[in-house]
Amino acid sequence: MSASLNVRRVAATVLAAGAIVSAAALPATAADRGHQQPRVEISRVQADSPGRDDHSNRSLNNEWVEIRNTTRQ
Repeated sequence: MSASLNVRRVAATVLAAGAIVSAAALPATAADRGHQQPRVEISRVQADSPGRDDHSNRSLNNEWVEIRNTTRQ
């Protein structure tokens, strides 16, 4: 029974090692090297506009965020 147990352990170890190698190699082969991940940056922010803040539309329109898409096309 000892030899059978050793064979099972070796087989389980080989299968586990094969699964780990396959899992590590799959993303490397499936990667599409022609495309870049989209990249969006917040480039400028005007959070507290100068002057009196009375929560009117005119006051709130002076608060803004500039977002830039820097992904290469």
